[in-house]
Amino acid sequence: MGKESVQIRKHIDEERERLDRNIAKLESHFGVARNFVTYTWKSPLALAGIVIGLLVVIVNAVSKRRGGKKRLTQETNARDLAA
Repeated sequence: MGKESVQIRKHIDEERERLDRNIAKLESHFGVARNFVTYTWKSPLALAGIVIGLLVVIVNAVSKRRGGKKRLTQETNARDLAA
């Protein structure tokens, strides 16, 4: 019975340490999110700039993925017509 209680105590302590680390990590992430929200409420133009920048990056990525082959075929068609 003594070995089992020691093993149970050890398991409980390990789980408590793991939970404490997870809680600390969540608190850290929450602090970052809270600071970001606080900053954006104080400076909405900065948020607008961030959003516009992200949209430009996304549009460029999508257009490269979709339009790469179309542009190539349009260019070759234009060359074929000119020749």
